Amino acid sequence: MIRVKQISPTPSYEAKVLLPGEAFLANNPTPSREQFNRNNYWRAIHDEMYLAYHGICMYCASWTPRTSKGGSFLQSSIDHFIPKGPYPKFAYRWENFRLCRNDINTKKATGLYVPDPFFVRNIWFTIDFATWRVGPSAKAPEYLRHRIRSTFVILGLNEDFYIEERVNAASIYVHRPLERPELRKLYPFLTGEIEKQSHGTDLLDILRSVLSVPEM
Repeated sequence: MIRVKQISPTPSYEAKVLLPGEAFLANNPTPSREQFNRNNYWRAIHDEMYLAYHGICMYCASWTPRTSKGGSFLQSSIDHFIPKGPYPKFAYRWENFRLCRNDINTKKATGLYVPDPFFVRNIWFTIDFATWRVGPSAKAPEYLRHRIRSTFVILGLNEDFYIEERVNAASIYVHRPLERPELRKLYPFLTGEIEKQSHGTDLLDILRSVLSVPEM
C-alpha cells in the first residue's frame, strides 16, 4: 500500500454519476443490491478515473489492466471505500471512490477495517525481501500494526499471486536497469522499497544473485 493523492473529480463525474445517482437515492433511500446494480452510474467514469490514476490499484500499489487478461480478478474496478450497501448516501460521491483490482474489491467487501489509501503514510509499510511479504514497518505506530497486518490478510496481498508478481517485477528491476523508470510508474511501492532498502546495503547484489534473469 502507498499513499495516493486524491485528484479532483473527472470532467463528466457530476453529469454522469452525481446527479443521476442522487436522483435515484431520492426515490430509493435504502436500495437493494439489485437496485444498485441497475443504477451503477460510477461505472460511467471508470475509464476517466483509470487514466487519472494511471491504472494503479490503490491497495496493492501495482498497475492493473483495465479489462480482464486471463482472469476476471485481474482487472480494474471502482471500490466504494465506505461500503454503499450499509451507507447508500456515499454511493455516488467522488471522494468515496478508490481505483483497485477486482479481487481486492471483492475481498474488502463491506468492511471498514482497511486503512484509507488517501490518508496512510508510506513509512508505515515495508517488504521483507527474504519472504516477499508486505507488512507494517518499524516506523508504523504500534497501535496500527495489527490493523495493517489484518489488512494484508483481508485483501490477500501476501498470497502466492502477489508474491510472484513482486518477484517478477523485481527481477526486471535488478537485471534491466534501463526499464527502471517505467517500473517506478507500474510498481511504485515495490520499486520504492527496493531503492530505500538498497541504500547503503548490498540488497541489489543479493537480489541479482537470487532472481532469475527475465526472459526477453
